[in-house]
Amino acid sequence: MARLITREDKVKPKTRFNPNSFVEPQKEESKKKAKVKYSSLRCTETTKNKINALVSTNDFENIEDCLKHMLAAYEATMSNEKIQEYEIIQKILERKSNK
Repeated sequence: MARLITREDKVKPKTRFNPNSFVEPQKEESKKKAKVKYSSLRCTETTKNKINALVSTNDFENIEDCLKHMLAAYEATMSNEKIQEYEIIQKILERKSNK
């Protein structure tokens, strides 16, 4: 025969539920890291092989480091006028890509 469960004492809660008593945890302001966008460049197989050879022989970690080094070396040879023009064009291109 089935036994019924019976409670001997009435259990009363210590406090009543109050939805206003909840405190939302403050979200820590995380430092927003700029998302790095990657792109690909089209070049010939010969150019690709030359760049890969430069990466290997000069102990660069990757192609991007090699290109950054090459760009910095080339920028160092530019005249002030060309550098200004280059920086303006760079800003315009960045604005276009951010849209």
